[in-house]
Amino acid sequence: HLGLGLDVTSAPQAKLLVKRLEAEGIAVSVLVHNAGVLLHEPSLDAARMTLETNLFGPIRITQALQPFLAAETRIVLVSSAMSALDGASETLRRRIDSARTTREVVVLADDYLDSFDRVEGRGAVLPDAYSMSKALLNALAVAWSLEFPGQVTVAVSPGWIRTRMGGASAPHSVRRGASRIVSACIAPVRSGGFYGDSSAVP
Repeated sequence: HLGLGLDVTSAPQAKLLVKRLEAEGIAVSVLVHNAGVLLHEPSLDAARMTLETNLFGPIRITQALQPFLAAETRIVLVSSAMSALDGASETLRRRIDSARTTREVVVLADDYLDSFDRVEGRGAVLPDAYSMSKALLNALAVAWSLEFPGQVTVAVSPGWIRTRMGGASAPHSVRRGASRIVSACIAPVRSGGFYGDSSAVP
């Protein structure tokens, strides 16, 4: 076992992780991307930090760890029911649903931040950054299922959980949320699939 603190927004820390894995001779059979932030400040800086952590972080870490991933490695992206993007335009939904490569997902994220920059403070309506980051995370699962067909990539929502992020009024326990993530790591699942709050993880 290897214990190592990791800031997923930091490229130098990703490189340090790689060096530690090389030194220990560790291969990765399951990779769970659970790092995430929910920032309530409606600013461009907060939007950037949200996407850097929730979306670009998993991309950065997975790309760094590719040499250590076995052909059958399972990648679990912890998503959210908020990825449904209620109220988003049909055009945006179609663009997200049609993304089939990591590059296309990154372009969508960059376009979102550019739009946020243009409309900030003007009262225009865009999806909040947390919901957008999770919708793009689901799209990333689809992209990776195609780009890395030997591996299994799945997105799963743990549900609304009683944590500092979810709050005390959330209906589900940490144990329940963790069990859904563990199930996504070991149960038969469809690569590229998203298992939402109401979807049983096989």
